[in-house]
Amino acid sequence: MQLFARARKNLALSSLPSAAIIRQRVPSTATLKFVGQTILRALGYLHYASDAGIIVTRYQDRPVGVGAVENSGAGRFTSAILRPEITVRPGTDIEIATAIHQKIHSVCFIARSVNFPVSYDPEFVPAD
Repeated sequence: MQLFARARKNLALSSLPSAAIIRQRVPSTATLKFVGQTILRALGYLHYASDAGIIVTRYQDRPVGVGAVENSGAGRFTSAILRPEITVRPGTDIEIATAIHQKIHSVCFIARSVNFPVSYDPEFVPAD
């Protein structure tokens, strides 16, 4: 299983090796919340897929979060779409594999706790 999140890094190095300063930008709490939702969704999917006898050999998500910033500078997510590419064994019932996403949405703590709509657009790929 592979889960990807884009890391943002700013590195600044002194010209003197002994005085090297490395600075790393820490992701915002909003980014961490979004990534957390994506990871928990993947883990939930793998759990319910296993219960259904679906063999997942790869799970990669490319989520998109849409945000808004108010005049005051305060920001918030307004919507999100999770777009997992799920590799399954040939012969997998894709209808059942797709239905698992709705089940997860009804039980996932974070998905049920956010105040913005989250939609899902899974793509299923047969394993080689």
